[in-house]
Amino acid sequence: MLGTDALSPGAQAYVNAYLQPYCTRLAECCAQAGLAYSGIGACEAYELGFVKYLDDGSEVIVPSVIQTVLDQIKTSCDQPSYALIVATTDGTRTSGQPCVAVDQCAGTPALCLDGTCMTPPRGKAGDGCAVTCDDNTDCKWGTSGGKSPNAVCYDQDGLRCDSTTNTCVAVTAVGKACTEYAECGTHAECLNGICQAYAQVGQECNNGRYCDSSHACMSNSSGTKSTCQTLSLAWSGSCSP
Repeated sequence: MLGTDALSPGAQAYVNAYLQPYCTRLAECCAQAGLAYSGIGACEAYELGFVKYLDDGSEVIVPSVIQTVLDQIKTSCDQPSYALIVATTDGTRTSGQPCVAVDQCAGTPALCLDGTCMTPPRGKAGDGCAVTCDDNTDCKWGTSGGKSPNAVCYDQDGLRCDSTTNTCVAVTAVGKACTEYAECGTHAECLNGICQAYAQVGQECNNGRYCDSSHACMSNSSGTKSTCQTLSLAWSGSCSP
């Protein structure tokens, strides 16, 4: 494990509350998957690389979310959602305060816009925007672009932030013609000029078709077929970072 003298109080709190039990469970999952595990110390050091602002107090742990993640992996090696993992910490700087990265900004949605934390409004069609978000994923972005009021266009509202006009415009529906992947929103892709929904668990992938963000495209033992499978805690990069 990491030496306590080397860590700030904020980083040590993250290690104690989250990384020690997480990395211990990861070791078990790596063993079940038949993958070599580089050790709890290596796991902790790797994971600390994603939370860079615990040292100065502009990022803090969120105990309730940490407990939710630990409860989910207690009896399962399935990977919790990315949004949940990211929410194990939160920023402490409120709208109008300076930021180097959006991790320092409190809440979600949040922007670190030109070096200042901002809580963006939920956009309507025609609103000036900065980013596109999804209710099921983390909505925290660092950006220097956008257009007032720098709203967030939500996929669930059928909107996306058009990168050319920086305004909220309608997502192109599944089955309709498209020219670029962003047109189809966060749950679909532009494949062969048509918006197609991402493949779900058990469905075939590759050959240009991708799985949604919560699944991975995995080949069968013979390598003849690839299907979308639930992401696992244990993979080569997590077991031996």
